[in-house]
Amino acid sequence: VRAYVANGGDSFAVLPGGLTRVAKNPDDLVVSMQSGGGSKDTWVLFNGATNRPEPAHAISEPRLAEQVLPGIPSRAADQLFWVGRYTERLEQLLRVLRCVLGRVSGEPGGEDSTERKGLAELTANLGFFPRPLAAAASSNELSKRMLQLLYELEEPGGVRKLLRNIRFIANAVRDRFSGDTWRILGRLDSDARARPGRLPLASATALIHNLVLDLAAFNGMEMENMTRGRGWRFLDFGRRLERGLSVVRLLQAAAKVKTQPAAVLEPVLEIADSVMTYRRLYFAAPQLPGVLALVIRDDSNPRSLAFQVNVLREHTAALVVDSKTATPAAEQVRIDSLAHTLHLVNLDELAAQYAQGTAQPLLDRLSAWATDLAALSDQVTNRYFSHNVPRLS
Repeated sequence: VRAYVANGGDSFAVLPGGLTRVAKNPDDLVVSMQSGGGSKDTWVLFNGATNRPEPAHAISEPRLAEQVLPGIPSRAADQLFWVGRYTERLEQLLRVLRCVLGRVSGEPGGEDSTERKGLAELTANLGFFPRPLAAAASSNELSKRMLQLLYELEEPGGVRKLLRNIRFIANAVRDRFSGDTWRILGRLDSDARARPGRLPLASATALIHNLVLDLAAFNGMEMENMTRGRGWRFLDFGRRLERGLSVVRLLQAAAKVKTQPAAVLEPVLEIADSVMTYRRLYFAAPQLPGVLALVIRDDSNPRSLAFQVNVLREHTAALVVDSKTATPAAEQVRIDSLAHTLHLVNLDELAAQYAQGTAQPLLDRLSAWATDLAALSDQVTNRYFSHNVPRLS
């Protein structure tokens, strides 16, 4: 029997009854959902003819925005937010793995390849490869590390870990997804169970393609089939926030590459799914000013930081409970400030300073944006997802 306790800030109250796990057969000593077990509500009935008076005191409840959000409880909003973040984080990881494996496996065995060294540094700066080994990493070592991130079950931050997180959280809000959307999530989990065959690199590339397509299908279902209520907004808010962070972190990792930084610009565009857009705009090999303009400030590019900020601004305005309030929410102020900075920053000057060997101004600006996005996540969490009353200790 699982009992429930309500936290009232200064006091606690044990609720009568609870949730009881029951076995399929009366003689079973182990209760298992897989063997036909289930759960039932447990009610505690008062044994007597007279009614028992209620306690005179009332437990205070947290005064949070989620108390007045119609249509979705705070916990469901929290879980949808993290489904959005984890699915986007998984897609970003898959794009990095696909880019690196595709380029490393295509090398003609040249261990002194400039691009290979740049990719090793890029993945190390992203935290996917041990930094002391990055410079000397061979193509085989680099591909082996990428395969570990793809296939190893217990790899921290790997594909399998992220898939387990998505499955676990999505199960808690299963009723928020349509049958087709849920089948796509099931296909994502099924495709991920594939193991490498005789040609691990070829199998890995095919697996990554399938998973990216599954995620694209999930995002398409989200955009086309979900009602534009607060649940959808929290889901898309998490996705846009994670994508903005991914763009900034990718550019930070590229800006820290020491071995021929220009060699990683095309991989950066490939990971950001912006290669064809860049080619249509510039008809030339990737250059830092153009890359920065496309993936940071081009608000027509669905993968750019500016695009994510604009969508986040719309969601934040729509989530405000009282639109007539005189003081805007802290997250609105932060997003407006971030959008203003994106509009005013001189990307050409930052690129020129970088070309002259001064990378710190660019890194500082990227770091400031990453800090703003992380703080925005904290503000949204504190406003909408705080399930306990904050108390001083």
